[in-house]
Amino acid sequence: MIRTFITMAIGALPLLGGMTSPPLAAEETDAIILGNPASEQAHAFSGTESEIIRGLGGYNARVLLPKSPAEWQGGSIKFKLKVIPGVDNYLTVRLSGNDVSSDMLIMYINGKQLGYRHLGDYECLDQGSKEPYKPGRFYYRTTVLPRSLTDAADEIEVEIRQTGRIWGYGKNFEQYQKATEGKSRGIYAMISHTAPYYVESGVKLPALPAIRQPEPEKTDFSEIRRRVNKEVTKFMRPNELSPSQFRMEVLAHAYFLPGNAAYKKDIVRQRLLEGFDQYFIKHRKDGKLATHDRSTFNPQWFGFAHMGSAMLLHKDYIIPRLDENIKDENGKDIKRRDAYAEMFKIALDFLITHRRQYTNQSMIIDKNIRVNNDVLKFVAPSKALPDKLTLQFLKEAVGLLPWSGSLDKNGKSTWPQGKNFYLLSRKHLTRELGYVGAYGEVLDHVARIYEATIPATGKTGDKDIFNALNDILKARAIFRYPARNTAHERIMRLESEVGWRDTYLPGLITYAQRMSRDGSCIQAAALLLSDEAIGYCKQMFDESQFMVQVKALQKAESGLRATFGLMTVPREYEILSKAKDSGIRLPMSPESPDFVFADEENGVVAIKDGGNILYASLYWRARTSINFLSKIHFVSDEFEQTAVIRNKTLFTPEGHNTTLRNYHNFGFTNGGPRYPGKFDSLHAGTVQPIAKIPKGVKNFKPGQENIFSGKGDYYELAYKDYLIAMNAHKSKTFECQLPSDGKYVALTDGKIYNGGSTVKLNPMTTTVFKLK
Repeated sequence: MIRTFITMAIGALPLLGGMTSPPLAAEETDAIILGNPASEQAHAFSGTESEIIRGLGGYNARVLLPKSPAEWQGGSIKFKLKVIPGVDNYLTVRLSGNDVSSDMLIMYINGKQLGYRHLGDYECLDQGSKEPYKPGRFYYRTTVLPRSLTDAADEIEVEIRQTGRIWGYGKNFEQYQKATEGKSRGIYAMISHTAPYYVESGVKLPALPAIRQPEPEKTDFSEIRRRVNKEVTKFMRPNELSPSQFRMEVLAHAYFLPGNAAYKKDIVRQRLLEGFDQYFIKHRKDGKLATHDRSTFNPQWFGFAHMGSAMLLHKDYIIPRLDENIKDENGKDIKRRDAYAEMFKIALDFLITHRRQYTNQSMIIDKNIRVNNDVLKFVAPSKALPDKLTLQFLKEAVGLLPWSGSLDKNGKSTWPQGKNFYLLSRKHLTRELGYVGAYGEVLDHVARIYEATIPATGKTGDKDIFNALNDILKARAIFRYPARNTAHERIMRLESEVGWRDTYLPGLITYAQRMSRDGSCIQAAALLLSDEAIGYCKQMFDESQFMVQVKALQKAESGLRATFGLMTVPREYEILSKAKDSGIRLPMSPESPDFVFADEENGVVAIKDGGNILYASLYWRARTSINFLSKIHFVSDEFEQTAVIRNKTLFTPEGHNTTLRNYHNFGFTNGGPRYPGKFDSLHAGTVQPIAKIPKGVKNFKPGQENIFSGKGDYYELAYKDYLIAMNAHKSKTFECQLPSDGKYVALTDGKIYNGGSTVKLNPMTTTVFKLK
């Protein structure tokens, strides 16, 4: 029988937190088997727009159906489940890893919504997926119920509703909430139980086929070359296109890349110069262009950096022409030098006063500060910032120096998070607020930052940033786990389930680097050529997953941004294909040794233990206050489970609380776009304590998002036969009291402990205990 631990939060103390109760067996309280008439009848089942299907392994399931015509809401089902008063109760839904559905499943308990639709600590029941989650196997999604639901009740009414997918950046309801697209994924069973780890008994599936060795990939870059040629050919025609910044950057790079229509063509430089001059006129006609150029994907982050990158590549052609006269918007003469200086100075002044705290955003902006400033250095040196300052910003962005924030009107750093706050953890993960999956994949941005420090072709850039790039690559490598595709070939996926800002599930195929519009999956590796970078890429080549990613991006993204990210792939592949294989493989690969990784600043843990992998965000989406919740993702060959779990959190109180509002959409800010009709949240009115805010943090207000307000000093999380104890404080020492029965091995150092032992944890350390 599987043993587990349960943790429970208790009330206010000088150092607040929870206590650990004795181990309990992970037995079910109640279960409804959907599609089973007797089970449905016994649980007072009712529903609209649903049907029974024969699903994975021959088991029945219920699917919810769209309305006709399709609306944003589809079918729904209701039923009752028993719970046990006075203890933590969990609900687990069984889903098929074969199913693909973009639609979401939202759960209501006693008429009120459990969780949030978008990035809440309590999540929606299922947010859909664009590809099979775990082919040939079931996966389980588990959530702890608020104690207010169950402390005085032994039964709850559960409702599951189908809705269409959402687009998190939509500015109104119509953009945000989409209509349902078809049948929901199959819902096989829902179980109530009193421990977070749960495996159904009696559910059997056919054995999985052996991992299939794929055919060697054929590397074909003809589509990339076609895309580049299409863009540069159009742009090289005089007066054919009004140039955007992206177009100029693509053309500027194409000039130096063999095998395309722009390679070493004089007309390219002529067209670029014309484009730069035209942009000055556009700037004069649109006073916001320097700070909000809508041809870029986040207009306020770039200034003229894309165009500036093109200028820097062709500086030798531009410098002799800087003192020539060009025409302004009124047809009057102005020296090219003065025109360019005006543009770039306005852009630079805006960017240095609008730096951003989220790591990926800071990296983009700080690199663009560097580029805008580097243009000023050769156009109007007296208007440029010192090189030392822009390099400082870059080092802050990659975690080498504490983040100083924006400059004020007097040119002084503002230090909004105090003078000891870093944008990356000591373990080289981004801090947004905790661990992030896709948004934490910043290797493309760090590679661009390093390139921005290279003074000239053939030279090397800043050594510290180069080393930081390799450190980040190695840290991110821990967050790729083995999976299968539908052909039962081995792939590695990005860990996204425990990510604070992640909505794409399952995580994308990722090895050394996530494929993105801003950089290829081999971009950083081709720069670094470190043993780790080469080994991870060779693993990807061996598993025939390189061109899969290239083709997927080509299909999904047709714009110039993706073209720019793709255009260097042939050169990068040539470099890596010639590199000698180091033999190093990704840490979570089946052949790699077991290990434990912990990042105390992000509150995240990764465990490889035989055939099991466990990721845990102990600090989980606690944006404004302590929530006593963690999120885990457990991976094995036979099944996967994700779970939002009650934890034990010790913290120093700030002296204020946050009362959760009646939000059901966003789990943060103002609750997101409003929905038609009335929806009530189960979490409304919940009072949560705020953790101590460090001295030096400016403008903190209770209820606002802050990286410190929901962060504990110490965490304990019990799941399956693991107990994770994390001391996240920089100076305090904590003690972990092991449960009284059995023996425990510390996976972090191999030591054996008797049940009931007290184990000391030094500052910024983590120990993972396993019941023997």
